[in-house]
This record gives sequence, C-alpha cells and structure tokens, in this order.
Amino acid sequence: MILCIQNKKIPPNLHLKILNPKINLESIPAIIPTVLTQWEGKDRIAGMSSFSMSGTNVHALIQEPPGRMRMSTLDPDEQQPQLLTISAKSEAALEAYRLKYLDFCKIHPDLDAADVSYGMSVERASFPHRIALTATSMTDFASKLEHQNFQKGKATSRKIAFLFTGQGSQYQGMARNLYESVPCFALALDSCNESFKRILGVPLLDVIWGEDGLLENTLYCQPAIFCIQVALIGMWKAFGIFPSVVIGHSVGEFGAAVAAGVLKFEDALKLVTARSLLVSQLPTGAMLAVKASEQVVREMILKNTGKCIDIAAINSSAEVVVSGEADAVTEFENLCELQNHRFQRIPTSHAFHSRAMDPCLEEFGVIAGSIEIQKAIEGTTFISATKAMEMKSEDFGAKYWQDHLRHTVHFSAALKTISAQNCDVFIEIGPQPVLSALAMIELPNPKMDFVFCPSMRKSEENSATLTTSLAKLYVAGCEINWGNWHGSRRQHVALPFYPFQRTSFWYEENGGDGGNAGFRIASPRTHPLMGHPLNFRIQEKIFYNKININDPSLAYLRDHKVGGKVVIPAAAYLEILLSSATEIFRDTRDRPLTVDNLSIEAPLGLESSVTLHTVITELAAGEEFEVQIHSQLEDNEAVESDWKRQAKGRFRRLDSCSTKAPANLELLKTELSELGSIGDVYASIAEAGIQFGPEFSRIRKFWIGVSEFLVEIETPNRSEEYTCHPVVLDAMIQAVAIR
Repeated sequence: MILCIQNKKIPPNLHLKILNPKINLESIPAIIPTVLTQWEGKDRIAGMSSFSMSGTNVHALIQEPPGRMRMSTLDPDEQQPQLLTISAKSEAALEAYRLKYLDFCKIHPDLDAADVSYGMSVERASFPHRIALTATSMTDFASKLEHQNFQKGKATSRKIAFLFTGQGSQYQGMARNLYESVPCFALALDSCNESFKRILGVPLLDVIWGEDGLLENTLYCQPAIFCIQVALIGMWKAFGIFPSVVIGHSVGEFGAAVAAGVLKFEDALKLVTARSLLVSQLPTGAMLAVKASEQVVREMILKNTGKCIDIAAINSSAEVVVSGEADAVTEFENLCELQNHRFQRIPTSHAFHSRAMDPCLEEFGVIAGSIEIQKAIEGTTFISATKAMEMKSEDFGAKYWQDHLRHTVHFSAALKTISAQNCDVFIEIGPQPVLSALAMIELPNPKMDFVFCPSMRKSEENSATLTTSLAKLYVAGCEINWGNWHGSRRQHVALPFYPFQRTSFWYEENGGDGGNAGFRIASPRTHPLMGHPLNFRIQEKIFYNKININDPSLAYLRDHKVGGKVVIPAAAYLEILLSSATEIFRDTRDRPLTVDNLSIEAPLGLESSVTLHTVITELAAGEEFEVQIHSQLEDNEAVESDWKRQAKGRFRRLDSCSTKAPANLELLKTELSELGSIGDVYASIAEAGIQFGPEFSRIRKFWIGVSEFLVEIETPNRSEEYTCHPVVLDAMIQAVAIR
C-alpha cells in the first residue's frame, strides 16, 4: 500500500473476475479497480484491514506525508553557497569549537559541504554563542574559519519587521536563481503562478523571466512584484521566520496586508490586478526620486508652476519622490540638475500617487469595496505608510485603498511609528533591498543593535544573498527551521563533538566574610583540618579538605604568623597525625599508640585558600602506618598551583607503655617556682620573628623546676572537634621552648 501511495497508482484487484450481481456498486461511493488506475488527488489515504481467526480485527489508516519540497534544480556539479553554523554555551567553548571544526575541515577537504551544513544545523542543538558563515566547499569553510571571516554574536530575543518594496525594485530575471535553488520558494511561486495565469492570462514566470518586455508594462509589473513578495512570505515562514510588524511602500502594502492576514492572497491579487489595469488605461506619466528634503522639493514644485506634478513619496529626510506628466517630470529633472540635487528615474510607466490617478479612483473604490477584509493575524501589527500609523482590520475599507493609490507615501514618518514597536530585525520582502537603506538612515534609535536582511539582490546570486541573511538572523538569535531550508535529508556526517568546558566542583568551606561560599559535609567523621574521607577503591585512605583563611571555624590559624605572614603551625600536622591514628585505630584504650618521625618538608603559607590531601598508607599488617600531607595553593584570583608534599610522619601501635600515677598538682606547684610575666615571654618570641596572636597565646601560668615544669593552658572553643586542638599542642611546644 505504501508503494501505491509513492507511485500514485492502484493495481487491479487480484481475484475479482465477475462481480456478484447482488452488489450494486453504483449505489455506494466506491469502485473496485480491475485495471491499473492512476491515483489522482492530494493527501492520499489508504485503509488496511487484518482479520484474525481469534476474532481480533485491526484496521489501519495510512496517509501520504505532507508534500515534500522538491530538490534544487541547479546543476549539482555547480558549487552553491552553503550555510554553516556553530554554537556553544560560552565564548570559550565557541572558540574551542571553531578550532575543532578548523581541524576537521583540513582533515576532510573532500566532504560535501551541503552534507556538513545539514549535520551542523539540523542534527545539532543551538546554543546562545554562535558563528555562521557561507562557504562553497570544505576548503572555503576552513579558510573562513582560520581567518575568522564569519558572522559571530550572542543570540538574544528579537522582534522582526517585514519591509515590502514598491515598484521600481523589479528587474528582468528576478528571483530565477532563488526559484532554482530554494525549494520552498519555488513551491510558493508555483502556486502564485497558477493564480497569476488564471487572472492575467499570462504565466508569471514568462513575465519576470521572458524577453518580451511584459515586466515594463504596469498591468503585469505590479502583480508580478506582489506575487514575488507573497512567495517570499511563504519562504520565510517555511524557515520559521514570522513578522511581528509589517510595512509596505506603495504597491508593497498589498504584500504586507497578506502577511498580516488582512487580505487573502486571491483577493489581494484581484485588487492589485484591478489597480494595475485601471492605471494602465490612463495617460502615461513618470516618477523621479530626488535627493533633497521635503521642504526643498516643495519649493521647487512651486517654481514649476502650472505643471502637473505632485509629491508621491517622502522616503526619508533627504529623499523625496515626485510624480506627474512625463514632460513635467523631465523639466523637474532639469531643475534638479541646475540646483545640484541628485535624482533617479523610477522604472514605471505611470504617475502613481498623484492627481493623474483621479480618473480611476471611483471605479477602483467599487472593486476595493467588494473585497472581504479579514481579521489580522494575532501578534502581527500593520503599519500603514499611507497614514503613517498602526492600522486595524476595520480600517481597510474602499476609501483606504483609494487614498493608498492617490496620496503621498509617508514612509519616513511610518518608520518612526515602527520604531515605537521596538523592532530590531528588518527583512526586506522584495527583489531589491531598497527600503533597508532608508531604514538604516531614518530609524531614530542608533543604540539598538539593528539587523538588516535582504531577501534578494540584483547584484549577486539570490542564493548567496539569502544564505548571508540567514547567517545574520541565526547569529542574532532567530531560530531557523533548518529542515525546510535544506529541503530534504542529506548524507549523515560524523561531526566533531561538543567541546565541553569541564569544571571541578570540589567541596568548599564556607567563605565567611566574603570567601567562596561552599559547604562542609555534615558528618561526625569530618575533621576541621583533615576534612572528610574520599571513598576510592584503592588501598590508601585519602582525606580531602579545603581550608579558607576566612573560615570562622579556623580563625585561630590567622594568629600564627612567621615574618608577618600566616603559616600553618607544626602542631596542625601533629594533630593530623594523631587524628589519622584515631581514625585507623578507633579504640586506643587496650593498646596505646605512638606518633614518630614527623618531618615538615616545607612551610605552608595561607593567603586565601589551600587544598589538603591527607594520604594514609599501611606499612606493617595493620600495626604501622605512614601519613603524607599534600597541599595545593589557590591565590586570590582562584589560580591553582601544583601539588606539594608539606609533611610526613608515622604512627603505630604499642604493646605496652609505662605510666605514672597522676601527680598532685597543688603539691607540685609548691615545689616549683612560678615564672613571672608570660607576656614578656611572648614579646621576646615575637622579636625572634614568630608572632602569636591571642589564639596562640594560651599559656596562662608557668612553673619551673630543676628537671620538670608545669604549664596552665587555656583550651580554645570547639576543642572537642580535634583529637588535641593545635592551639593546645602548640602551647605544649611553646612550653618546651620556654623551658
């Protein structure tokens, strides 16, 4: 059945020879094919029934897919511009991706750029940071990537306006390359061609591509421009580009009305054709674009008294179009030349937007009044260049279309109205980018990041113009329907993988007064200095911690300075060894342990943050262990240094040890001599280069004898978190030094 749909043919019934006479096929809307039959119509649907012996019956409906866009009709051997897109989540990733694709292009110069383009756009997600470029081959692709000859930017939310060009933009052969290279445009133009031929009796393609000069005739010219614009609307919508605002210049307003949903295509074509037919029956005239202000042109018209000439359009503050009898316009040209004003004839046979249109206005109004006006598409605003204001559906009566033919086009004023809509992307819908140049000058908000995109340009291949515009739109942030752009599936290509920007998310201490915010694992086994254990499938046991100088729980470390700089005290390493031992030997009551061979290999200064790894290695069958303490410094700019071993030592179990009975402290004090001021001792230590702050000045009293001494040490807060708080251990070391 799928083959029937694909081939649009229905084979004859395999078994029907003679129809049962009791069956009257004429009474039902069905036939039984007895010969191979052409399957006419669209949206072909077939039903298939399956009857099982168990009584479970299935009926399936199969429908042909929506009309697939035809392939390009250009010679496949010709190198066509391909749109290549790269996107990433960050600027750094985008640059890495560019370099990846550069290498890829150099390694695979023989790949089809169209296949690569399809893979990059259809098979890859789009991210905010973007690059887009056009290239005809992989070599061209590589060259542009290497020399950074491409569109680049960060995608943002955009609001799109369609600008519909008026008469004067047409040229023989327009849109031919676009028709041959862009399938969705060709489909839309073919549809317009059928209606054009039915109404005007001549194929549209003959008018725009033929050599018989029909495009110079107003009767055919304006409907042809309108049809080109409608096909461009269909093309852009197929690409996923929809306007929020539309504005047209003269006859371009009919295309804008279709885009806004105010007019149906057939009604608009009928109106444009009637307009052109009525005007073609009037005496001929001329139109002239003058590079001068409105005031200057009006003064020149006054000097040309008695001549039938009017202002047809005010395009900008420095460009005005005049319209009138051919002789009057010729005299006006001479006046412009005398006053050194640049001018250009508009290719038209009649004087639109002037009093020359008066004889046909009444009849045109009758035809316009018969046209049914539709409700505008929600979210699409129509800006009238005739009224220089936003229009509602109810404003499009017969009178409006009469004024539209007769009165001045206020395009410059309309641009100021469109500026209030905050549009920042302007796509010109017409054969030439005429209005974009005016908009670049007239739009009053120079700070906005405007993007101007022509659909076609006479000076280059249409396909090249379109791919460049799509590149601009993609980089600006517009989302493109790439499937419709390519028209059909391409050969799959294994493209470079995304360059993930990998970041380590280590556990961090709370930053306190401005440090990096983080957390400490809430576990009874988390040690203030050692941190927490890392569960690796290795024999060594590793503890991880990140110490921040601003951590309030480690504020005491700031009170241990050597030469004015904070240095981790030796007592901290000793505490790590003791805690490592208690971590391994959970119960030390039965068998005591000893710590020995502690060596500090390098001082560890603490300016901001330091990462500590404590590695515990078994040496002798669960009886002796080695501890190594490694550090990695981080400066104030979060730059990490290399790892360095700071200290190492050992601990082991003891079979037994000799102990003495607790001393009688009060008796011992009477036998020893009490040292005088402890403050003087700390002052002398400071002079030697070691500065103890309040936290490390914990010795309160000191008694000394011939062979022994007694020290009273004030324990700090949170001592229970340590096996023996480094401040207490350091005070013991200080006491030995004082002794």
